[in-house]
Amino acid sequence: MNAKKQLIAFSVGVLLTPVLWFSHVAYVQAQSSELDKLQQDIKDRGSRLAEIEKEIAKFESELKEVGAEKQTLQKAINQLNLERKKVTAEISKTENFNWIN
Repeated sequence: MNAKKQLIAFSVGVLLTPVLWFSHVAYVQAQSSELDKLQQDIKDRGSRLAEIEKEIAKFESELKEVGAEKQTLQKAINQLNLERKKVTAEISKTENFNWIN
């Protein structure tokens, strides 16, 4: 009977080995496929990150331009305000001078 049990165990082992081997191969292939997918996702996200960084650099450049324009406009406004004050003072001077004469 012992030989019969050994023969059964051997037969089961012989029959199960290919099944286990192929299931292991399928598992490894599934992992490989998942790994490939994850690597592609990483590449895609890296590409998107590079695009976003380019956009940020563009916006920073535009902000500098707007800042420079603001300074130029503010200088023009300040200059106009000073000229208006000067003209107002000259008018006041003229009115006071004409009143004396």
